[in-house]
Amino acid sequence: MAISLASLQTSSTLRPPRILMHGVHGVGKTTFAAGADAPVVIMTEDGLGMLKVPHFPLGSGPIDPRGMI
Repeated sequence: MAISLASLQTSSTLRPPRILMHGVHGVGKTTFAAGADAPVVIMTEDGLGMLKVPHFPLGSGPIDPRGMI
C-alpha cells in the first residue's frame, strides 16, 4: 500500500507525552519520572525506594498496562 501526501492529517488536540525510559539499575529513571506533573507509576520491579508517588501495586506476573490506563 502506497502512502499519499493527500492522506496527511493535522491534529489540533494536545495530548500528554508518552515516554519510554530505559537504563541500567540506579541511573535515576524513576526519580526523573516522579518529577512529572501528576505522575502514576506502573511498577514492574520494586524500585520506588523512598519516592512518594501514586503507583499501581507490584504485579506477580505479566503486566498489561493497557488495562491500567
